[in-house]
Amino acid sequence: MASESLKVADKPDTKYHIASLSKSFTAAAILLLEERGRLHISDPLSTFIPDYPNGNKITIHHLLTHTSGIPNINNMPEYANLSLLPQTPSSLIDAFKISRWILNRAGVILIAFNYNLLALSSRKFPGRKYGDFIYKNILKPLGMKNSGHDGQPNYHWKYGRRLSAGWQLWYRESGYLDLTVKTGNGSLYSTVEDLYKWDRALYTDKILSKSLRDKMFTTYTGHIGLWMVY
Repeated sequence: MASESLKVADKPDTKYHIASLSKSFTAAAILLLEERGRLHISDPLSTFIPDYPNGNKITIHHLLTHTSGIPNINNMPEYANLSLLPQTPSSLIDAFKISRWILNRAGVILIAFNYNLLALSSRKFPGRKYGDFIYKNILKPLGMKNSGHDGQPNYHWKYGRRLSAGWQLWYRESGYLDLTVKTGNGSLYSTVEDLYKWDRALYTDKILSKSLRDKMFTTYTGHIGLWMVY
C-alpha cells in the first residue's frame, strides 16, 4: 500500500522516498562540478565551510567515501527535534558543530552527515541550490519526470502528488518528517521506472563522461556501495 491509512494501493508511477540512494545523485553532482572545474575532490572542506572543525584535514574525497571521521547525524541527541522542523544544510551544520558528535579523524569510516556537507558544497556556487542542480543536470536530461528533491514533510497524498507515505518496522506508516533534514543524503523521491533510467545512464555518457565513470567505479572501488547504501 502506498498509504494504508487512506487505503491507496501502490502503482508503477507511485513515488517513493529513495533514502540513501539519493547519495548516488549527490556524488554524481560533485563529480560534474569537478569536471567543470568548480571544485576538486582533493579540496579540503574548509574551502567551503571555513570554520568547520578539522575542515582543513577533511577533503571532498573523504566525504564521498564516508571516511571523514564525522559521525552519523541520525545518532545525534538533537536529531529527533531537528527532523521535525525545516532545515537547511547551513542550519544542520551549525547544530552539528555544537554537538558532542564532532570527533574522530579523517580516514574513519562513518556515515550520513558527509552527504549533507556535500549538498552544501554544491550550493556554494551562484544560483545552484541542491535540488535545482540535481534537476537541471541529471533528472531533466534523463527524462526522470517523476523524481525530485523533497523539501516538504512526507504527507503528500492530500496534495495529489502520489508520493508513498513510506513504512517503518512492524508495518507502521512513517511518522512526520521534514525532508529538509535529509538534503543531500536522503531527500530525493523517485519511481521504479525513473530509477531504471538512472541505472542505465551510469553505463553511458549521458550524464557522466567515461573518465568520471571510470573514477566512480574504479578509483573508489570498495566505497561505491557506501555512496549508494548508507
